Order: sequence, then structure tokens, then C-alpha cells
Amino acid sequence: MIRRSYTRCRTWSTNGFRQCGLRCSCLDRPHFMKDPLAGIVAMLETGGPEQQVAAAQVLAWLKPRTASVVKALGSLAARGEAFVQPYAVEALGAIGSSPALAQLIPLLHVEGRLRDVVARHLSKLGSSGESVLIREFEKTDDDTRIVILEVLAQTRGATAIKTILGVLKNPTTGNIGESAAKHLLNEVQATTDPAEQAAIRSIVLSNLKRSPQKAPLSYRVHLLELVNAVKDDSCRGVFVTHSGTSHPPEVRAVALRALADFELTPAQMIKVVGFLGHDDFIHVVGPSLEVLTDFVPSGAPMANTLAQLLEMPRPEVRVFALRGLGNYRTLSAAKLLMPFLASPHAQVRAVAAEGLGANPEARPGLIKLLLEGRDLEEVGRPVEALAALAPELTRLQVKKLVARFIKLVEADDPVRELFQRVLRRTKAEFVMPLLLENAKRLRQKRAYGEALRVLQVLATGADAEMNGDVRYEIAVTTLLKRGHVPETSEGDSVVGHFCHLIDENYELLARIKKERVLEVSDVLYLGQRFVERHDADRGFGTELLNWLIKKEPEAKESVQAMQKLKVEGLA
Repeated sequence: MIRRSYTRCRTWSTNGFRQCGLRCSCLDRPHFMKDPLAGIVAMLETGGPEQQVAAAQVLAWLKPRTASVVKALGSLAARGEAFVQPYAVEALGAIGSSPALAQLIPLLHVEGRLRDVVARHLSKLGSSGESVLIREFEKTDDDTRIVILEVLAQTRGATAIKTILGVLKNPTTGNIGESAAKHLLNEVQATTDPAEQAAIRSIVLSNLKRSPQKAPLSYRVHLLELVNAVKDDSCRGVFVTHSGTSHPPEVRAVALRALADFELTPAQMIKVVGFLGHDDFIHVVGPSLEVLTDFVPSGAPMANTLAQLLEMPRPEVRVFALRGLGNYRTLSAAKLLMPFLASPHAQVRAVAAEGLGANPEARPGLIKLLLEGRDLEEVGRPVEALAALAPELTRLQVKKLVARFIKLVEADDPVRELFQRVLRRTKAEFVMPLLLENAKRLRQKRAYGEALRVLQVLATGADAEMNGDVRYEIAVTTLLKRGHVPETSEGDSVVGHFCHLIDENYELLARIKKERVLEVSDVLYLGQRFVERHDADRGFGTELLNWLIKKEPEAKESVQAMQKLKVEGLA
């Protein structure tokens, strides 16, 4: 039985190791009683894989810096079983001394999973492991350099960042520099600590300011990308400067895309608008359009600039110019936008229509296009814009549209539907009298279908609530067009319209008495339907049938009317 020799620390006692899961004959040897670390080292060197794992885990917790421990762990990390090696690497990383890190460095030269494990543990050390990695970087091969730079990117310490920037600055590093830039940018973008972001921003801005002329173009590009990843309001001027024409397109592209996140001054916005004339769409024009997404132009000079941009070959630039001109409420802006209603590009047409629809000065030109259109395509071009402006049309302009609409209705021309979309949104006091007059005229000519098409504009117009005259015309015209359908009286729209009119105290009976186109059979039908109802509707039916009997006493319909009144108990 083994006695407890060390009582100052449970973990250092024999029972402590047993409680950690160590089961090895080394625990029963006399030298372990005197030197527990020697026993653990012996386990690393002679124990089985399970004992080696357990010993490495204990050492990772104890973190002893003894040379024999570091050497044994280094040997196990380099030549141990594959599944044991990561535990040895973890223990060396936990110890963190220079000799311990020196044991890890050679493992970076070996491709495979173990190198990834070593790199991951080295990155957790932060700035404490940077000096060892930087010394190794100076004397190792390119493949290992890439791994070291990846680890340095993850530590994000000041020395590590400066080392990586030094690699980027060197024109001979090639793929190594690009790989380093990628890893550093990924790590910087993942940074959320404001203090760390500020530190990185200070380092990168300092290097950008002192960027040598002989440095490769990619160096400034990468520096600006890093600044963009940790930017704040103070960086706006840096990006504005590097977006200028004195810098290469690749540099300008990064700066412009960064500016899209800032609120620029009017002068800065105007400067960016000037970049839209550049030939390079990918690096200059495209990023400039991203910056100008919310740009609202004003003033005559800018209007002239936008007019010039309409001549640019890129449709994206022309759309921007069209959208900008849509903010102007002038006749000159309307004239510039009007031709683009015939563009083959749907987006161009839509933007032009949107701008014209907000410009009252465009009304005469749009009406002219609408009236001169010869087919659905030509007439359809100004419809969207004119429909937006319809509430602002004058009485005379509405009169012109109604006159053309009536001709299209009488000719059964499908173009009438486009006119109808505009007329529905005009002022009711302008359009209603004109359409009612024409609907009555068509009804008198027994052109009931055409009359209903005209009335449909009023029934579905901007004023959703129909007035009494419109409802009356729809009801009478419908009755004349379709005849009598007593079997569907419960769902008869004519009866429904008249019920509405009765509820509104409309002088319905007086209007019917003046009608010349209604036959006695029509009056009988209405009277019979209403005497079957209740209250005011029943009273209207009674009055209507009595009027029919008095007006046409000899007609058979009058006899039927009297019989109906008797059946209902009203005579």
C-alpha cells in the first residue's frame, strides 16, 4: 500500500494522480514519491497511449516549465501516436514558455492535421507567441511562412499586423502576401471589440499614410480594405481622398465602396457624380453608383450634368440620370425624360415614367403622346405617368381625354382601356358630368353596352362612392340591356342599385316618370319586385305600380299590376 507523501497539494499527491485517472506502475516506484514530475515524464516516455494522454492533460493544467517536461512533451508531439500528439501540443501551448514554443515550431513544417492543431494553439497565445513565430518566419520555407502568417493574423497583435503589412509591402512576396492579406482581413472583419478595432485602425492608417511609391498596387488596396473593416467617421476623408482621379482604379474601387456607408456632404456627392463619366465601370462607375443610391440632385448645373449622362453608353448610368432628372419639376426636365418612354429597356421606361409622373409640367406632353398614339403600344407609353398626374389635370385636359375615350368606346377599340385608367383618377367634378352626359346619349341611341362601358369609369374611379345620378344610370341601362330576370330577383343588381337610391332618399320615382325609353313592362317588373320587399322599398313598389295603372289603364301590364297589389294586400 502506498502512503501519502505530499499533503501540500492534492494534485501533487499519489492519490491526486490516481483521482486524475493515472494508472501506471510508475506511481509505485520510489522515485515518484520524491519527484512527481519525474514520474509524469516517465509516463510520457514509457507509458501506454492512454497514460500519455492523461499525463499530457495533467501537465497542461500544471504548466510546469521544467526542461525535462518540455523535452518529453516535444518528443511526444513530434513522434508520438497520432491521437496522442494533439494533447502534447496542447500541453506545450499551455506552458507557453519560449522553449515550449520552440518545440512547436518544427511541427509547422509538417503538412497535415497536426500542423493545423499547432497553428490553432499558437493563435490562442496572442502576442506572447508572436516573437517566436516572427523569428521562424524569417528563416523558413514559403509553405510554412503562409501558415505562420495565418497564425499571426489570428493573434491580431500590433507586431503581428506590422509583420503582415511588411510582407504585403514587399513586391517579391507574391502569393504569400495575398494569402496573408486574405487571412488578416477575415480576422479583422470578425473583430467586434471597439478598443481592438481602434488599435488596428491606427496601425493600418499609419502605414497607409507612409505608403512608399514603389510598393505594389495591391498593398494600398489591402490597406484600404483593412481600414474599411474597422472604419469609423474619422475615416471618411481617407476614402474621399483615395477615390479621386489621382489614384489607380483598383484603389478607387475600394475607397468608393467604403464611402457607400457614409453620409457625404453635397460637395462630396457632386464629386462622385463626376466619376460616372469614367470608362471603367467595374472599378469606378459601378462603385460610384453604389455611393449615389440615395442622391437627390438639385440646381441647374446638376441638371445639365445629368442631361449629359443621358448620352452615356452604360444603361445603369442613364437610369441614374433619369432618376435624378425625375426630381426636377421643370418643363426642360420633362422634355429630356419624354423620349425614354419609348426605350426598349423596361427599367428605363419605368424610371422615366416615374419621374414624369411627379412633374406637373409634363402634363401637356403626356396628353399629346396619349392622343397621338395609334395602337396599344404607343398609347401605353405615357399612361403610367399620366395616371399619376391625373388628379392634377385641368378641366380642359380632361375634356379632351373624354372626347377621345368616347370615340374609342363607340369604335370598340381596346385602346379605350388605357384611357379608362387615366380617367378613373381624374377629379370627379371634371369627369363625371362629361361621362354622364355621354352615357345618357348612348343610352338614348340604345347603345347600352357602350353606355355601361362609359359608366364603368365612374363606378370604379378615384371616388369609390358613386353618387345617385351615376348609380341610377347604371341601374336603368343595365335593365334595358339585359331585360327582365325575375327568377334571379334576389341577386338582381338593378334592384340592388335602386334599394341604395331609396335609402339615400334619391328622387327615384320622379326620375322614372321622366324616362322615355322605359317600357311599361320594365315599370311592371320593377314594381312587382319592390312590393315583395319591406318598408320603404315596398312603398316605392306600391307607388310605381299605382302610377303605371294610372298612366296606362288599358294596358295588360296595368291589369297585372292591380292583381299584384291585391295579392300583396295593397289594393
